[in-house]
Amino acid sequence: MNRHTIALSVAMAAIIAGGIALAEGTRTEEREEYVSTAETTTILREELAAIDGKEGTVFSGRLKPGWVGERHYHTGDVFLYVVKGSFTVDVDGEYRKTFGPGEVYHEAVNKVMRARNLSTTDSTEVIIFQVGDKGEPLMIRAQ
Repeated sequence: MNRHTIALSVAMAAIIAGGIALAEGTRTEEREEYVSTAETTTILREELAAIDGKEGTVFSGRLKPGWVGERHYHTGDVFLYVVKGSFTVDVDGEYRKTFGPGEVYHEAVNKVMRARNLSTTDSTEVIIFQVGDKGEPLMIRAQ
């Protein structure tokens, strides 16, 4: 098992073992699904057997040099593993952080954020695991 598989397995186990602490409140503004302009591939989207009404989604992403996403929030907790390059996230009113290869970033549900690749020469590759309500869009455009 390689280190990428191990990191993803640890993140998935942490979510399930912790009982998936999802936020109780929901946003009240009109919800418009956000579809990232990054190159993404869904690897797996499957209902969780142990938790009724929840599903897990695993997908990979490639952020071209200089790529900047729009402000959005996720409808479930997200764990992002950086495979290659660097991933920078701006969480509204809180912080900007950059993560490199082998690092994992946890983003709580309903946090408005913007992702980016600050490099002008190198792509960023990530693996993302998200748990949320079955059938919900993964991301919502922030107002």
